[in-house]
Amino acid sequence: MQIRSPDFAHMARIPPRLAFGAPDPATHVRLSDNENPALEWRGVPAGTKSYALNLWHVAQGDEMKSYWVVYNIPASATGLPCWPRPPRSWW
Repeated sequence: MQIRSPDFAHMARIPPRLAFGAPDPATHVRLSDNENPALEWRGVPAGTKSYALNLWHVAQGDEMKSYWVVYNIPASATGLPCWPRPPRSWW
């Protein structure tokens, strides 16, 4: 199975709208839109009933952090659209 994002090239920098912070000429950095990237997949194993996705980030050193989990995605799905961050009241 292969998974990719149409929002940025493989091993390329993440676009500012997908990051927590973005460059800002006046203040050096600002809060960004922090959107979740669109995802596409193919080569699904036969018999797949549903999907679960967990976005992980490798921080400094070997620290791993889970950002979100999406589950019960129908097997007929071939991707997820870009979606905005949750409201600030959630975090």
